[in-house]
Amino acid sequence: GYTLVGAGPPAAIFYEFIVSSPFVLLVSLASAFFWVTVLLANSVVWRSLSWMTHQGQTEALRVLPLISFFATEELLRPMVFRQTKRATAALERRAVALRHPRLTKLERMRIFLGIGAGQGVAHSCLFFLNTVVTSYR
Repeated sequence: GYTLVGAGPPAAIFYEFIVSSPFVLLVSLASAFFWVTVLLANSVVWRSLSWMTHQGQTEALRVLPLISFFATEELLRPMVFRQTKRATAALERRAVALRHPRLTKLERMRIFLGIGAGQGVAHSCLFFLNTVVTSYR
């Protein structure tokens, strides 16, 4: 019951707008991979600094990795937006060169929706795994 309420609307949006276009599905998977890679790189840095929290430091230091994860994501978000705008512009130039129709505003919005959905899927999967792992300790 609760799973359907929580996962139903995102699944419907994913099915209706993302799965129907193979290109947007690939963009969504690439976005999920990018955000998981960012999280992994950030985790490697904080794992190498984990000795600071184990030597009697305060609990406030345990919050620093979480703040770092959010700050990194928010700093990278404008870069992803600019790169996506550049990619859609290149896609439009390629379409014009091949005498295909230009991208419509809806298609551009679907590409950005795919990027956001990819990030959302990556976050929800990692939060789910975190919940499962910590509940069995």
